Amino acid sequence: MHHTLVVTVDNQPDALQRVAGLLRRKNFGVQSLTVAATEDPGTSRLTVVVDSRTSSPRLVTENLYKLIAVRRVADLAEEPGVARELVLLRVRAGSATRAEVLQLAQLQGARVVEVSPASLVLEMSATSVDIARLVALLRPFGILAMTRSGALALPAAAPEEWEDALAPALLSTNGASFIEPLAEREGV
Repeated sequence: MHHTLVVTVDNQPDALQRVAGLLRRKNFGVQSLTVAATEDPGTSRLTVVVDSRTSSPRLVTENLYKLIAVRRVADLAEEPGVARELVLLRVRAGSATRAEVLQLAQLQGARVVEVSPASLVLEMSATSVDIARLVALLRPFGILAMTRSGALALPAAAPEEWEDALAPALLSTNGASFIEPLAEREGV
C-alpha cells in the first residue's frame, strides 16, 4: 500500500537536497518524489509517495519534522486530500487504429496534444489507478514512449473553510438557510 505525504518546506536552495538525502539515508521506500512551487513564494510543496510495506509513514513523517526547513507534513491516508499525476504517452496510431485509440483516450479522460502520421501523443491528469488503466488499455496498440510526473497532492480544505465560504451562498431568497448552523449540529 502506498501513502502520500504532502510536505511543505521553506523555499531554501538546499531544502530538496535535505529531504532527498534523509529519505535515501534512512532507506525509506520512496515510489515518487515531486516538488512544486506554492501560492507562497517562501515555500515549496513536496509530494512523497512511500511504500508502507517497507517504510512506516509515521516514521517518515517524524524524521521529516527533524529537518529545519519542514513546516508541515500531511499524510493523505489520515486526512482527506487530492492527489493527481500527469502522464504523457506516445501511442502508435496509424490510419487503421487511430479512431479506436482516440475513442479509448476520450473515454478515459485523456486528450490529444500532438498528432503525427503514425502516432498520437496523449496527456492525462488523473489518479495513479486511472493512469495505470489507460496505459493497460493502450499497450496493445504500442506505447512508443511514456513519462509520468509522479503524484502532486494537496490536503483538502478544512471543514470550517467550507462552512464560512458556503453559508452565504446557501441562503435562499427568503432568508432561510439550506444548511443548519454549526452550533445546532454540534448541540451547542
